Amino acid sequence: MPTMGEVFHHYRVQRNLSLTDVADHIVTKQAVSSFERDQSTMNSAALVAMLARMHVSVQEFCHDYAYDGSYQQLLLEFN
Repeated sequence: MPTMGEVFHHYRVQRNLSLTDVADHIVTKQAVSSFERDQSTMNSAALVAMLARMHVSVQEFCHDYAYDGSYQQLLLEFN
């Protein structure tokens, strides 16, 4: 099962976005890169904000990440 960072990376690359495109003044490019490589965790509010910048809904992300059936539980964690 891929990590959240790997799923996030897939969406970013699929949309041809750079680390600069999804980072901001709070979540740096280095933090995003580390998250994608599964070397750190990401605050859920920061992740939701980055998904919004990529035009990816939380529901879509959760569905792709939690394809093992924990989709509803994961959605609750983001809300």
